[in-house]
Amino acid sequence: MSLLGLAVMVSGALLLALLPTSFGAAGYVAAIAVLTAGYGLFQNANNTAVIPAQLEAMRGGARIGITLDRPLADGTWHALARNARRLRQGDTLRFAGTDALTASDTGPENSASGSWMPCSV
Repeated sequence: MSLLGLAVMVSGALLLALLPTSFGAAGYVAAIAVLTAGYGLFQNANNTAVIPAQLEAMRGGARIGITLDRPLADGTWHALARNARRLRQGDTLRFAGTDALTASDTGPENSASGSWMPCSV
């Protein structure tokens, strides 16, 4: 469906660019209608699901934002920790209503001056 929408959208854009001015406002409106219909078909095919990947955790008294990046083969998640200065392997993160999780790998040493660091939780 998205390829059909893309083809209709390109056709509308070509009509808009190449239609002689002798067609006037009717030609312009027709080209815009074709372009809009193609855009609608093209965008309608995007039905991907989004997981709720924004989490909030506490490390001691500090509030840390966690973004789940991707699941790993071993069943853990690769995550990005924001506002987590020097998040280290073994640090315990507490999430509201759940058990505490432990950071198992803090990734590269030089990650954006400590404002965020990748970790597996």
